[in-house]
Amino acid sequence: MSLLSLAETNPAAFDHLNIQQVVAICGDGQLLDGSKCSDELRTYLRFQNADKIALYARFCLDNSFQKSGCVLQDIINEIGFRLGFQIKPGRYSGSTREIGFDGLWIGEGGSLIVEAKTTDAYRINLDTVVSYASRAAEKGLCDAAPNALLVVGREDTGDLEAQIRGSRHAWQVRLVSVESLIKLMFVREDVSWKVFSQKMTKILFPFEYTRVDHIIDLVFETQKELEEKIVEVEGNSEASIPSNEEPSFWHFTPTEEIDAKRTMLLDRFFVNRSMQYRRISRSQYVDKDALLSVACTISKRYNRDYQPYWYAFHPSWLELMESRAEGYFILGCMDRPDGFALPVKIIRSFLDKLNRTEKEGRFYWHITLQIGETTLFLNLPKTGERLSLEPYAF
Repeated sequence: MSLLSLAETNPAAFDHLNIQQVVAICGDGQLLDGSKCSDELRTYLRFQNADKIALYARFCLDNSFQKSGCVLQDIINEIGFRLGFQIKPGRYSGSTREIGFDGLWIGEGGSLIVEAKTTDAYRINLDTVVSYASRAAEKGLCDAAPNALLVVGREDTGDLEAQIRGSRHAWQVRLVSVESLIKLMFVREDVSWKVFSQKMTKILFPFEYTRVDHIIDLVFETQKELEEKIVEVEGNSEASIPSNEEPSFWHFTPTEEIDAKRTMLLDRFFVNRSMQYRRISRSQYVDKDALLSVACTISKRYNRDYQPYWYAFHPSWLELMESRAEGYFILGCMDRPDGFALPVKIIRSFLDKLNRTEKEGRFYWHITLQIGETTLFLNLPKTGERLSLEPYAF
């Protein structure tokens, strides 16, 4: 079995290896532009979870080894991909014939020329970095001249910040530490609302601070995301908690147990189709070729007869599933071994029969299940119908 096949089917096989050791077994172990080692490393990173990506980035910062800066460059570009950007990887070494950026990140709100540095001990020629942006636009690599994002290994960046502020390019350049970029990656994985994720990534672009409305908007939307996350993980508290039960007595399922259940179902679903998969967010996944998409959510068992299982279904999930050749909504129950994979066309057919919650321009549908004699049923409350889940069990 090849390195990449093993990485895709059994990521745990690499848990004992640090990123330096992983590079050594990619291709011929020589990380060069256009090499098999480079191709395999980038593909390998695509199938690692966010915790592993963060671990690898920190290893590069804490340990000096051959090509550690180049490895960090690929890891930072992978983080950019997970933030929702299209990525054009740059070169490891300079060339007079090609633009010398480390990465070009293309997003809906604009593009970024990315320069990654393990240290800020040396001054950066901002004229050169900004020239990369102009040349990228001239060559048609992006629609307009992108801004520049400097990603540095240290959080103490006072000298570099002063250099940027005193430069004529101050309004074209932003600076972020690797650690903060990692934090943004983890936040992005938990985001369910597309508009919020777009607002979140805008903080990587230069903007004027006199008016802070958009910063306040981001704080406000973050609060709403946190509220929605609680709803998604724990279900509809108003419907599921007896009116005489105090919040201090509510039982919350540990997140790691929910994630373990989700992973078990996803492994089974994709293995049944002889496919590997990668994570888009905590609830959204695609196959290796991004032709099949899945939204997977888990419910605990609530102490009630009518709807012992409850789920939130978000519009962003529907958008992802309909954007691929195949899409499925996978429902899991913490106390049951089976899962249920509903094709997106089935979901679309009954959405108008579901209740939904709308608040401040955002909404989600309610999915509730009922226990039958041999299987579970999905309730369609607006018509009183029930949909048997037996044909979709796996």
